[in-house]
Amino acid sequence: MLLRMLAGLCCLAVCATVACGQGSRLPRFDFTDASEVQQWHPTHDIRSIEATPEGMAIHISGSDPYSVGPRRDYPSGVPLWLRIRLKSDAGGTAQIFYFTTGSTEENSVRFGVQAGEWQTLRVPLPALGPGYALRFDPPGTSGVCIVSSIEFEQRVLLKEPAWPKPTAPRITQVVRHASGPLAVRQSGARYGHFEVLVEGRRVAFGNTRPRIGYLHGGALKWVELKPQQGPAQAGVAVASARDADGALWMVEQRFASAKALPVGGAIDVTTTLRVDKTREVVFFAPLLLFAGVGQERNTGLLAGVEYLDKLDTSSSEADIIGPGSKRQVPDNLKLTFPLMAQEYDGRYVGITWKPDPRVCAVYDTPDRLFKSGGHVMGLLVPGSDGSNRVEGNLLPYGGMRLIAGQPLTHQATLLGGMGKSMVPAVQQYVARKGLPPLPRTGLPEADVVRLMAHGYLDSKIRQGALYRHAYWPGIEQFGPHPAADVALFLEWLARRSPAPDLAERLRKASAEAIAAVPANAHYHSGVSHVRYPAVPLAFRTTEEALTVARGAAEGALSRFEPDGSIPYRATPGQLDYGRTHWAKDANGLTAQVVVSALEAAIFCGDKALIGQALQRLSALDKFMNEAPRGAQTWEVPLHTPDILASAHLVRAYVLGYELTGDRNLLNSAVYWAWTGVPFTYLVNPTRHPVGLYATTPVLGATQWK
Repeated sequence: MLLRMLAGLCCLAVCATVACGQGSRLPRFDFTDASEVQQWHPTHDIRSIEATPEGMAIHISGSDPYSVGPRRDYPSGVPLWLRIRLKSDAGGTAQIFYFTTGSTEENSVRFGVQAGEWQTLRVPLPALGPGYALRFDPPGTSGVCIVSSIEFEQRVLLKEPAWPKPTAPRITQVVRHASGPLAVRQSGARYGHFEVLVEGRRVAFGNTRPRIGYLHGGALKWVELKPQQGPAQAGVAVASARDADGALWMVEQRFASAKALPVGGAIDVTTTLRVDKTREVVFFAPLLLFAGVGQERNTGLLAGVEYLDKLDTSSSEADIIGPGSKRQVPDNLKLTFPLMAQEYDGRYVGITWKPDPRVCAVYDTPDRLFKSGGHVMGLLVPGSDGSNRVEGNLLPYGGMRLIAGQPLTHQATLLGGMGKSMVPAVQQYVARKGLPPLPRTGLPEADVVRLMAHGYLDSKIRQGALYRHAYWPGIEQFGPHPAADVALFLEWLARRSPAPDLAERLRKASAEAIAAVPANAHYHSGVSHVRYPAVPLAFRTTEEALTVARGAAEGALSRFEPDGSIPYRATPGQLDYGRTHWAKDANGLTAQVVVSALEAAIFCGDKALIGQALQRLSALDKFMNEAPRGAQTWEVPLHTPDILASAHLVRAYVLGYELTGDRNLLNSAVYWAWTGVPFTYLVNPTRHPVGLYATTPVLGATQWK
């Protein structure tokens, strides 16, 4: 045994030496050495950098602090781990940039830092090369961050095996579990030999060739599980095998029907893994579904990560370009709640599960991982935390320890029913799991009023009588300008302020703000994302606003093509945000123009314009059952799924319902409201109070990066 372990360690050492350039040493920054500290510069928003016995003390003096270090040579073609030891007064996000000619966002890595404690953090870097410099951005806007050291080591990627092609099981000795339209047919006690049916048609099947990967003596090894033959005892499927190093593995899986709901049925799946000798597990799938083999998938969802229509593929570069597009095995924190699903010909199948850091989702459509000829979704062990694996890889960097005799048990639920979109799956998840309690703000109304008031009056949002949409040092695009909506907000705050002096300041600022806006601009002037035509009513400029609103309605209606579409048109010389979408239009882009037309027509009261706007509303019906997308094409691709698109569509259909009383329009509004739920965290992504009901606004990135 000892000889085998030594041989394995020697093998790893040899591989590392070769990969790093015949034994070349990786750079190391020891900041307890004052001469090392002298090579790092207080480049931006850093008052000073000081050499101390503990390390390099960075004294932060602004909102965007960063320090650039010296150039070093790194081995080409070798992925790296960067290991940094630090202590920061402020918690938050730190960032490392790596570059030869200039730092860019895409050539950087972010990581979280806890406040006030020494931490050693490991973050992945790609292969670098000669002459690379590092830039370190500490967390916080003030205080001190002490960095003791930065070191590097080779990041070894475990090699995946040649996976056997998944094949559908032949079901014998049938054990049937049913819940409404959903059923599972289990083949006796044979683990993995089951099929999932919706209304009598097979939509998925299990993994009939289960295997477990583990590390032993520094080597990656595999054990093929052998499903038990014969009838199932109490409905339990079993598989077992003894690995090459003498450990006995045992897996049990139990199905149990749950109560059916109007939106579909559910079948619980409990999987337990045991081993009689401690092992480092690198691959185990408590549940795998190969769905839609030989069929086209219509819609798909991995909540918070993927929202797919028929022409989409998961992990594509339509919304994110580069390594971030690989999200077949995403960081658990990216999932807004545990739900994955796919729909074929009006039948959906999905999985929800109990969140567990030891377990992660796998989702690939089409299935490029196992090459089943269909689509795959399921659960893997170990989990995915953003640092323990490449998020497109089935294997992590290292194993998860499974103690001998201590079972790993995980619970999941199969979902299935009828529907032509992902909304029924989301509805079933919410019906079964419920919504979390609303978060408490922690502030009484008086404190909220005071906070908002000082934000408007005393922050850099304000510049005299002018206001900005946002402020960030060095960002010039949000310049100060007249803003009628701010005047209204200031008056609203003044009436609620318990402090007379503050109320007087608010009223004075409100008067100055509205005086800076011409009366004929009150209808649309503002800095807010969401604006209402309340300013002309509050400041008695209705006559001017009626004329402006009529022109706004006519202008919005003039943008439509004869077929009712709003085509995206790229600005010459700038990025074409429509280049990764299959169509010239999108529901979010179109809906915001419909909303503008309806709101303006309603405000001016012109029945003819209202009728024309309602006609344009009906053109949105072609998008029914699709994912919401394309609402922020000033910086985000037209293709990108977007919660703002959901909001525009809800608003458009609600306005239509209020005008006509047509229940079909209300039903459409309800549908689009449900499409926004997958962007919303219904489970807390962290152990901190902030998180529930936060949203991932888009399932993509600004300018694809």
